[in-house]
Amino acid sequence: MIERSEPVTTRINQIIRERVKNGSYRPGSRLPSELELANEFGVSRSTLRNAINSLATEGVILRKHGNGSYINQHAVQFNTQLHNLWSFPQLIQESGRSPEIQFIHSFTRISTSNEEAILELNSPQPVFILQRLFLADGKPVIYSTNILPEDLFTQPKLSLDTQLSIYEFMAAYCNIELVYSISDLHAEKISDTVNKQLKIGLDRSILVFNDVFYTKESRPVVMGLNYYNDQLLALRLVRSKV
Repeated sequence: MIERSEPVTTRINQIIRERVKNGSYRPGSRLPSELELANEFGVSRSTLRNAINSLATEGVILRKHGNGSYINQHAVQFNTQLHNLWSFPQLIQESGRSPEIQFIHSFTRISTSNEEAILELNSPQPVFILQRLFLADGKPVIYSTNILPEDLFTQPKLSLDTQLSIYEFMAAYCNIELVYSISDLHAEKISDTVNKQLKIGLDRSILVFNDVFYTKESRPVVMGLNYYNDQLLALRLVRSKV
Protein backbone atom coordinates (compact mmCIF):
# COMPACT_ATOMS: atom_id res chain seq x y z
CA MET A 1 0.00 0.00 0.00
CA ILE A 2 1.34 3.45 -0.88
CA GLU A 3 1.76 6.42 1.44
CA ARG A 4 -0.73 9.33 1.29
CA SER A 5 1.81 12.18 1.67
CA GLU A 6 1.33 13.16 -2.01
CA PRO A 7 -1.46 12.75 -4.59
CA VAL A 8 -2.14 9.03 -4.91
CA THR A 9 -2.33 9.07 -8.71
CA THR A 10 1.02 10.89 -8.88
CA ARG A 11 2.69 8.28 -6.68
CA ILE A 12 1.24 5.38 -8.70
CA ASN A 13 2.46 7.09 -11.87
CA GLN A 14 5.97 7.37 -10.38
CA ILE A 15 6.04 3.75 -9.20
CA ILE A 16 5.03 2.39 -12.61
CA ARG A 17 7.61 4.63 -14.32
CA GLU A 18 10.29 3.30 -11.98
CA ARG A 19 9.30 -0.29 -12.72
CA VAL A 20 9.60 0.40 -16.45
CA LYS A 21 13.00 2.00 -15.89
CA ASN A 22 14.42 -0.85 -13.76
CA GLY A 23 13.05 -3.58 -16.02
CA SER A 24 10.34 -4.94 -13.71
CA TYR A 25 7.86 -4.07 -16.47
CA ARG A 26 9.59 -4.80 -19.76
CA PRO A 27 8.80 -2.87 -22.98
CA GLY A 28 5.98 -4.58 -24.86
CA SER A 29 4.79 -6.57 -21.82
CA ARG A 30 1.23 -6.52 -20.53
CA LEU A 31 0.56 -4.43 -17.43
CA PRO A 32 -1.16 -6.23 -14.50
CA SER A 33 -4.92 -5.77 -14.50
CA GLU A 34 -6.57 -2.74 -12.90
CA LEU A 35 -7.95 -4.95 -10.14
CA GLU A 36 -4.51 -6.43 -9.35
CA LEU A 37 -2.86 -3.00 -9.25
CA ALA A 38 -5.70 -1.42 -7.25
CA ASN A 39 -5.37 -4.18 -4.64
CA GLU A 40 -1.59 -3.83 -4.53
CA PHE A 41 -1.68 -0.05 -4.02
CA GLY A 42 -4.71 -0.10 -1.73
CA VAL A 43 -6.78 2.27 -3.85
CA SER A 44 -10.09 2.17 -5.69
CA ARG A 45 -10.20 1.05 -9.30
CA SER A 46 -11.31 4.55 -10.37
CA THR A 47 -8.23 6.08 -8.71
CA LEU A 48 -5.99 3.47 -10.32
CA ARG A 49 -7.64 4.11 -13.68
CA ASN A 50 -6.87 7.85 -13.44
CA ALA A 51 -3.17 7.06 -12.96
CA ILE A 52 -3.17 4.62 -15.87
CA ASN A 53 -4.94 7.14 -18.10
CA SER A 54 -2.26 9.76 -17.39
CA LEU A 55 0.46 7.27 -18.36
CA ALA A 56 -1.42 6.43 -21.55
CA THR A 57 -1.72 10.13 -22.43
CA GLU A 58 2.04 10.53 -22.00
CA GLY A 59 2.79 7.47 -24.13
CA VAL A 60 4.36 5.35 -21.39
CA ILE A 61 1.69 2.68 -21.83
CA LEU A 62 -0.60 1.74 -24.71
CA ARG A 63 -4.26 0.85 -24.22
CA LYS A 64 -5.51 -2.03 -26.39
CA HIS A 65 -9.30 -2.22 -26.43
CA GLY A 66 -10.48 -5.43 -24.83
CA ASN A 67 -6.93 -6.61 -24.23
CA GLY A 68 -5.58 -4.49 -21.37
CA SER A 69 -2.63 -2.08 -21.17
CA TYR A 70 0.90 -2.67 -22.46
CA ILE A 71 4.24 -0.99 -21.81
CA ASN A 72 5.25 1.12 -24.80
CA GLN A 73 8.15 -0.63 -26.54
CA HIS A 74 9.89 2.77 -26.76
CA ALA A 75 9.34 3.58 -23.08
CA VAL A 76 12.98 3.12 -22.06
CA GLN A 77 14.24 5.21 -24.99
CA PHE A 78 12.66 8.56 -24.24
CA ASN A 79 12.83 10.95 -21.34
CA THR A 80 10.59 9.96 -18.42
CA GLN A 81 9.41 13.57 -18.21
CA LEU A 82 7.56 13.30 -21.50
CA HIS A 83 5.65 16.55 -21.29
CA ASN A 84 8.92 18.55 -21.41
CA LEU A 85 8.97 18.55 -25.21
CA TRP A 86 10.82 21.50 -26.72
CA SER A 87 10.72 23.07 -30.15
CA PHE A 88 13.53 24.89 -31.94
CA PRO A 89 11.99 28.38 -31.48
CA GLN A 90 11.63 27.61 -27.76
CA LEU A 91 15.24 26.40 -27.59
CA ILE A 92 16.47 29.61 -29.23
CA GLN A 93 14.30 31.83 -27.04
CA GLU A 94 15.45 30.13 -23.84
CA SER A 95 19.06 30.83 -24.87
CA GLY A 96 18.25 34.54 -24.58
CA ARG A 97 17.99 35.18 -28.31
CA SER A 98 15.20 36.18 -30.64
CA PRO A 99 13.91 33.25 -32.75
CA GLU A 100 12.88 33.53 -36.38
CA ILE A 101 11.73 30.90 -38.87
CA GLN A 102 12.62 31.30 -42.54
CA PHE A 103 10.68 29.19 -45.03
CA ILE A 104 12.87 27.58 -47.70
CA HIS A 105 10.81 25.12 -49.70
CA SER A 106 7.93 22.64 -49.56
CA PHE A 107 7.00 19.94 -52.06
CA THR A 108 5.61 16.45 -52.44
CA ARG A 109 7.46 13.40 -53.75
CA ILE A 110 7.31 9.61 -53.47
CA SER A 111 8.71 8.12 -50.27
CA THR A 112 12.08 6.39 -50.15
CA SER A 113 12.54 2.88 -48.74
CA ASN A 114 14.20 4.33 -45.62
CA GLU A 115 11.26 6.67 -45.00
CA GLU A 116 8.82 3.79 -45.49
CA ALA A 117 10.65 1.73 -42.88
CA ILE A 118 10.81 4.54 -40.31
CA LEU A 119 7.23 5.78 -40.84
CA GLU A 120 5.92 2.19 -41.10
CA LEU A 121 4.43 2.67 -44.56
CA ASN A 122 3.31 -0.46 -46.37
CA SER A 123 4.33 0.77 -49.83
CA PRO A 124 5.78 3.81 -51.64
CA GLN A 125 3.43 6.77 -51.31
CA PRO A 126 3.45 10.57 -51.54
CA VAL A 127 5.21 12.34 -48.67
CA PHE A 128 5.22 16.06 -47.91
CA ILE A 129 8.60 17.77 -47.40
CA LEU A 130 8.95 20.99 -45.41
CA GLN A 131 12.34 22.72 -45.37
CA ARG A 132 12.99 25.65 -43.03
CA LEU A 133 15.82 27.65 -41.51
CA PHE A 134 15.75 28.65 -37.84
CA LEU A 135 17.57 31.84 -36.93
CA ALA A 136 18.79 33.24 -33.59
CA ASP A 137 19.12 37.04 -33.57
CA GLY A 138 19.06 36.92 -37.35
CA LYS A 139 21.83 34.32 -37.69
CA PRO A 140 21.04 30.84 -39.15
CA VAL A 141 21.53 28.11 -36.54
CA ILE A 142 19.34 25.14 -37.58
CA TYR A 143 18.58 23.85 -41.07
CA SER A 144 15.51 21.62 -40.74
CA THR A 145 13.65 19.21 -43.00
CA ASN A 146 10.41 17.50 -41.90
CA ILE A 147 8.87 14.57 -43.78
CA LEU A 148 5.33 13.23 -43.30
CA PRO A 149 2.86 11.15 -45.31
CA GLU A 150 0.71 13.29 -47.59
CA ASP A 151 -2.48 11.49 -46.55
CA LEU A 152 -2.19 12.76 -42.96
CA PHE A 153 -3.37 16.22 -43.97
CA THR A 154 -6.95 17.02 -42.97
CA GLN A 155 -6.73 20.70 -43.95
CA PRO A 156 -5.89 22.24 -47.36
CA LYS A 157 -2.23 23.05 -47.97
CA LEU A 158 -2.95 26.16 -50.06
CA SER A 159 -1.70 28.61 -47.42
CA LEU A 160 0.39 26.78 -44.83
CA ASP A 161 1.61 28.72 -41.82
CA THR A 162 5.28 27.74 -41.90
CA GLN A 163 5.99 29.77 -38.76
CA LEU A 164 4.46 27.07 -36.57
CA SER A 165 6.53 24.58 -34.60
CA ILE A 166 6.23 20.99 -35.82
CA TYR A 167 3.90 20.24 -32.87
CA GLU A 168 1.63 23.16 -33.79
CA PHE A 169 1.86 22.36 -37.50
CA MET A 170 0.70 18.76 -37.05
CA ALA A 171 -2.15 19.82 -34.75
CA ALA A 172 -3.33 22.55 -37.13
CA TYR A 173 -3.13 20.72 -40.46
CA CYS A 174 -3.34 17.02 -39.59
CA ASN A 175 -5.33 17.09 -36.34
CA ILE A 176 -2.55 15.01 -34.78
CA GLU A 177 -0.98 15.50 -31.35
CA LEU A 178 2.70 14.63 -31.16
CA VAL A 179 3.35 13.12 -27.74
CA TYR A 180 7.02 12.17 -27.85
CA SER A 181 10.00 11.95 -30.15
CA ILE A 182 13.16 9.88 -30.37
CA SER A 183 16.34 11.57 -31.59
CA ASP A 184 19.53 10.02 -32.89
CA LEU A 185 22.47 12.43 -32.77
CA HIS A 186 25.67 12.20 -34.77
CA ALA A 187 28.27 14.41 -36.41
CA GLU A 188 28.92 14.48 -40.13
CA LYS A 189 30.91 16.48 -42.65
CA ILE A 190 29.11 19.58 -43.89
CA SER A 191 27.75 19.27 -47.42
CA ASP A 192 27.42 22.06 -49.98
CA THR A 193 23.62 22.05 -49.49
CA VAL A 194 23.85 22.48 -45.71
CA ASN A 195 26.63 25.06 -45.95
CA LYS A 196 24.53 27.10 -48.37
CA GLN A 197 21.96 27.55 -45.62
CA LEU A 198 24.13 27.77 -42.49
CA LYS A 199 27.21 29.39 -44.03
CA ILE A 200 29.79 27.93 -41.64
CA GLY A 201 32.36 26.51 -44.06
CA LEU A 202 33.08 23.07 -45.49
CA ASP A 203 36.11 22.30 -43.34
CA ARG A 204 34.32 21.05 -40.22
CA SER A 205 31.66 18.62 -39.02
CA ILE A 206 28.20 19.54 -37.84
CA LEU A 207 25.77 18.06 -35.31
CA VAL A 208 22.82 16.25 -36.93
CA PHE A 209 19.52 15.34 -35.25
CA ASN A 210 17.56 12.49 -36.84
CA ASP A 211 14.13 12.76 -35.19
CA VAL A 212 11.02 10.59 -35.32
CA PHE A 213 7.83 11.99 -33.79
CA TYR A 214 5.11 9.73 -32.37
CA THR A 215 1.45 9.91 -31.40
CA LYS A 216 0.21 8.59 -28.04
CA GLU A 217 -0.55 5.30 -29.82
CA SER A 218 3.17 5.07 -30.58
CA ARG A 219 2.58 5.63 -34.29
CA PRO A 220 5.48 7.31 -36.12
CA VAL A 221 4.07 10.16 -38.20
CA VAL A 222 6.87 12.68 -38.84
CA MET A 223 10.58 12.46 -39.57
CA GLY A 224 13.00 15.29 -38.94
CA LEU A 225 16.50 15.87 -40.32
CA ASN A 226 18.07 18.84 -38.54
CA TYR A 227 21.56 20.32 -38.93
CA TYR A 228 22.57 22.27 -35.83
CA ASN A 229 25.26 24.96 -35.69
CA ASP A 230 26.55 24.55 -32.14
CA GLN A 231 29.15 27.27 -32.69
CA LEU A 232 26.39 29.89 -32.56
CA LEU A 233 23.90 28.19 -30.26
CA ALA A 234 25.04 26.01 -27.37
CA LEU A 235 22.95 22.91 -26.72
CA ARG A 236 22.09 21.93 -23.16
CA LEU A 237 19.75 19.02 -22.44
CA VAL A 238 18.36 18.69 -18.94
CA ARG A 239 16.69 15.44 -17.92
CA SER A 240 14.97 14.68 -14.65
CA LYS A 241 14.15 11.36 -13.02
CA VAL A 242 10.61 12.41 -12.13
